[in-house]
Amino acid sequence: MKELVVDKDLKVEIHDVPVPKPNADQVLIKIVVSGSNPKDWKVPMWMKETSNSGDDIAGFVEEVGENVTEFKKAALGLYSTTRLGLPEPWQAASSPIPLIVYGASSAVGAYAIQLAQLSNIHPIIAVAGRGQSFVEKLIDRSKGDTIVDYRNGDEALVSSIKDALKGQDIHYAFDAVSEKGSYQNLSKILSTKGGSKITLVLPGRDYGDIPESITHSVTTVGSVHQDSPRAKEGIKISDKEFGIEETK
Repeated sequence: MKELVVDKDLKVEIHDVPVPKPNADQVLIKIVVSGSNPKDWKVPMWMKETSNSGDDIAGFVEEVGENVTEFKKAALGLYSTTRLGLPEPWQAASSPIPLIVYGASSAVGAYAIQLAQLSNIHPIIAVAGRGQSFVEKLIDRSKGDTIVDYRNGDEALVSSIKDALKGQDIHYAFDAVSEKGSYQNLSKILSTKGGSKITLVLPGRDYGDIPESITHSVTTVGSVHQDSPRAKEGIKISDKEFGIEETK
């Protein structure tokens, strides 16, 4: 690939450099069109050092870092109407919406908690183990958020979550683990009165033991590249449209 740099004397050089590999929190974009602005020559002149701004561009994403993918997965799971369908940050909740995040210290779980905070979704019941000190930094105990340790066993976990809810019905769960009894435990906690939803992250599993009264879905990032399976029925809102809106 080509790299254009401007030095402090405003001399411009074009170098051949390897295509970079994105870090966990970066995306790799193939540039189709780029622009030039006054700062592209003013910055190296003012700072007395070589500069390569490279931030006025248009193109398409070729590769994304792991954390970027996990962030998108968390957003899709929380906000897509085909998943949990919770309030987005720009129309934050005005009343309590209890939410369980199972696997709270995982990348997906941590992003789900941070997004839920922006949406004023509380109380958050965060299920974690050794990563509790990390999760503690993400939750807001003043709004009823708490952490439950799954390592005490399934029965204790279910009991602890019910205690944390203090009699409130709960209809939403983000299962960022989706194995080793996670969704079975959640099925014992979510309300059976209707409207309960759980989204999971591992495709190709048999989730048949989730009660019919609980709507379950699987959240995968790849779904934002697919057309709605119900497009022929006139239903155009799908994960693909969600992905387009999310990147605007």
